[in-house]
Amino acid sequence: MLGTKKNLLFPTYNIIALFMGLIIAAKLFRVDDNYYLGELLSIIALLAIGPLSIKRWSSIDICLGAISVYDIVSCCYSNCTNPSIQVAFSSVSFFIFYLIARRLFADAKAEKILLITSSVFVIIGVCLGISLFFLFQKSIKDAGFEGLYHFRFLYRPLNYYVNQWGTILIILLGWICLIRKYTSVLFFLLFLSIFLCFSRGAYLALGGFLILWLFFIPSWKEKIRMLIIAVASLIFVFLFYPKDCLTTLKMNSTTSQQKSSMVRIRSTQVALDTFCAGSNQLFGYGNGSYTFVLDKAINQDSRQMYTSFAPNLPIKLLIEKGIIGFCLYMCFFFIIAQYLWKNRDIRDTRAVFCVFCAVFIKEMTQADFFNIQFVWLVFYLQLAYLQRNDVSRVVAVDKEKFVLPSLAIIMYICWCMHSFLLKRNMGLCSKAFIAIEKANVGEAVRYIEQTSQQLPYLILRGWIYMQCYKVDKNEEYVKKAQAAWWKAHQCQPEDIHIEYLLNAYGNGCQKNIYGLKELSKKYPYNSLYSFALGEILYEENRKDEAMNFLIKAILYTPTILRTEFIENIKEHDLIYFQSLRKKLSALRPMDIDANEMARIGYIAYWCGNTKEARFYLRKAIEEFPSLSTPQRLLGNKKRYQLLKYGFFQKSSTSVYPIEERLDNDLLFIRFYGKKFQNWYGIPFGK
Repeated sequence: MLGTKKNLLFPTYNIIALFMGLIIAAKLFRVDDNYYLGELLSIIALLAIGPLSIKRWSSIDICLGAISVYDIVSCCYSNCTNPSIQVAFSSVSFFIFYLIARRLFADAKAEKILLITSSVFVIIGVCLGISLFFLFQKSIKDAGFEGLYHFRFLYRPLNYYVNQWGTILIILLGWICLIRKYTSVLFFLLFLSIFLCFSRGAYLALGGFLILWLFFIPSWKEKIRMLIIAVASLIFVFLFYPKDCLTTLKMNSTTSQQKSSMVRIRSTQVALDTFCAGSNQLFGYGNGSYTFVLDKAINQDSRQMYTSFAPNLPIKLLIEKGIIGFCLYMCFFFIIAQYLWKNRDIRDTRAVFCVFCAVFIKEMTQADFFNIQFVWLVFYLQLAYLQRNDVSRVVAVDKEKFVLPSLAIIMYICWCMHSFLLKRNMGLCSKAFIAIEKANVGEAVRYIEQTSQQLPYLILRGWIYMQCYKVDKNEEYVKKAQAAWWKAHQCQPEDIHIEYLLNAYGNGCQKNIYGLKELSKKYPYNSLYSFALGEILYEENRKDEAMNFLIKAILYTPTILRTEFIENIKEHDLIYFQSLRKKLSALRPMDIDANEMARIGYIAYWCGNTKEARFYLRKAIEEFPSLSTPQRLLGNKKRYQLLKYGFFQKSSTSVYPIEERLDNDLLFIRFYGKKFQNWYGIPFGK
């Protein structure tokens, strides 16, 4: 026990336990805490109950502390500063929660309050996820689709991607093991939810959990009970959704599954090659920088969909944290395994071991751990729970009581200052974008020039300047834009899109042509670079040369046909337009890839070859019925609106969706917007 001092603080322990339960709920439901009150109150709670004596920290405590320190240090050299600072703040926050839980779990009543409070919200969340699934499947059925597997991306329980939801459900298996009440019902709900995800990674993780449970749990009663629950939930799902369940269980039977597997394998290979050839092998490139580092090698192909997720956890650790960080985590995992083996006779230890292995299996299919704060937090809390009996041997030292809370409050103040500056700059950028939409040049310039001289704001500053130039044709704004982008390029030469801006929005055609040719040569499958080059060549009256680049760009991104540039050619250069349409009409798919057929079908539709277009579009949706644009072009309005806007969107039956006209600016934002937000932590726009 914690002695007399604990008895005096008994009510405090209970209040803090209730607070921790609410924090878990807030992380699960993604409650916005704009003022970071949860983190501030956690520091106060740590001070109230007193942290563990640093001299008596366990090996796990030391490793978690070292990880937090390493995350803080990585902010100094990270390629993506804002995301890295966010990860560091989360790492420190969860470490504080962990230290609080270490003390709480040593008190029986506080432990009970924490587990029950959090479990109530967990049950509500899981039930909401199941309820949402039935709304999802009803909308799919009403749209006339057969099966659910291809449309899993529309299923967003609690606004999580379905793969992320699967990771949450897997980590919750361990939390349920610790509750010990109504576990059969809760396990059934969790198993049912996992099966309803139709996620291969979640299925593999659950299979690993069950195998390990049957092997490590000594009680035959527990083994049989868990097996019955798993089989019952699987039978329930199979009876209602047999095709989708079998598709998931087969793992690699459909074209989409095979492509997904190949993409993950290729991404891993490319990431390893990039890491081995890179210059930051020792320390890595910083937290949140995975997609930035791999952008040149993977995400410059316009034919592929952009994703911000790493294919597995080890490769993410290597890229972002380097050899030192990777070894630190390996040491951490080794210490956990050693502790679990040492305490293998304890039932809770065995159960949590099974869950941790299942989470690792899931992370080998897609790295979600650091992207989901709830999973991160619950993982730490389970580690704290396993060590609850060790706290009785730890004596808090009064002179150490203020050390950790003081360091935490310094971090909190630094984070608040950073967050304040970030929100201020974002607000100014948003006001500048709104002002330029209203053609208010002076106001837009006034707002954007108040932003910091940091990388993301330099990029946005140059962008606003160029928009100002388009309004009043003042050449000074072009010079200012070029100066801002050049400074941004010097700060971050690895961001190719800054180089594109310097060449595509400059005022020296020869220089632009040379730069865009280099970009197009380096990245031949990037339609943005090819289109910009084709446009400039056309304006320079090098029309034959421009034709090749325009066709290549359109082939990879057919929506370019909706740009103002193509419309102007149609209106003012009919002969060239007819030649372009003739060459586009001659395009044929190189293979049976559904996405390529969809692109060729789109082009054929635009060219007026309706019969040919419908043939390719139908072939595309036979393989990938979740492709929204082919559904629209084939006249399947209800299906298109479902795929485009989700099943909560109420569609109109009288008005058919009309594609908006694109300009070069909007095209660039579509290519760069998501990347910019992932890399720099702010939106590209208002």
